[in-house]
Amino acid sequence: MIKSFFLKKAFDKKEDVVSSTLKKQALQGNAQAQYALGKKCITVKDEISDYDRSIALDWFQKAAESGHGAAQHELALAYQHGLGTPHNPVRALQWFTESATTHDYGDAQYQLGTLYYYGICGVPQDYAMTYQWFLKASNNLNSTSSSLGAAQNSLGFLYQRGWGVEQDYHQALQWFIKAASNNNSNAQNQLGVYHKKGLGGLQRDHRLAFEWYSKSAKNGNSSGQCNLAWMYYDGNGTKQDYVKSIKWFLMAADNHSHDAQLQVGVMYLNGLGVKPDNMMALNYLTLAIENGNQHAQEYKDYLSGLLDNEKVETSAADFNNITMTHKKSMSMDNTIHLYTNGAPSRIPKHHSHHVYTSNKTRQF
Repeated sequence: MIKSFFLKKAFDKKEDVVSSTLKKQALQGNAQAQYALGKKCITVKDEISDYDRSIALDWFQKAAESGHGAAQHELALAYQHGLGTPHNPVRALQWFTESATTHDYGDAQYQLGTLYYYGICGVPQDYAMTYQWFLKASNNLNSTSSSLGAAQNSLGFLYQRGWGVEQDYHQALQWFIKAASNNNSNAQNQLGVYHKKGLGGLQRDHRLAFEWYSKSAKNGNSSGQCNLAWMYYDGNGTKQDYVKSIKWFLMAADNHSHDAQLQVGVMYLNGLGVKPDNMMALNYLTLAIENGNQHAQEYKDYLSGLLDNEKVETSAADFNNITMTHKKSMSMDNTIHLYTNGAPSRIPKHHSHHVYTSNKTRQF
């Protein structure tokens, strides 16, 4: 304890010296020091205040005006999202463009690709331009690893869908492999999909699919978590294990997947991996419905007939004892539900499912 105290004091003293040196250099007009101080304002604290963001913005502005590409990118992000300054899409586009073209900054090139993909910040939706900017970012050694992986994954998605480029699953696979090597969780999930379905010239291999889903799931990707849960559920690529299955469905449910919320409800209803609990089932089914899952209503209607009217009135407001963020989940590309409408004669063990891919309307 005493040793830790003195180590912390020594570290704090060193940090004070570093900050003092950086500030001195920044005040002398050193653009790199100005950028470093701006980053320090928004990265060293657990909670970032508006004051911190405004100070960071001042330093980024100074560094950007001196031609610092990374600072220009940070300034553009601030204007795009209204961080420390009013939302200003025009200024955002100007600084992204300056950073991406004049200074060849990979992260800004990736951001320009997303602007053209969505058609925001004053640019038209243009998949050909999206492809060009993602390609630049994917081959740019000045990109950070996260933006590099995101750009490579996004290129794979464009090739997969044939948007802005001729559809080519083999090319998509190559870009997903590159993105996965940069720890992009979406690409890791896509590689699981490709191995499971035998896409891009690959042979079907459930074991490799399981391995890639595991990597994606452990990196917090809701699609990967759902797919891993189904692998455990069905015993594909691994031993069937309902306990591990619901563990990953619960993680995906907490990660805003309404399909996972539905499946958790069904598993509580059937007592698979957990003790049967109709009220827990009702809570999860209600949450899935509120987050846009139409198929959950059928199960809730069946379950409602098993409970008295007072309990049936349970809503998400009674769900506060469960640690979960209540946000509308994003849809997943190619997710297909085969379960037909109408009151089931019996509750199936699970709703029909398809492989969950990682990209559609969500940010790349």
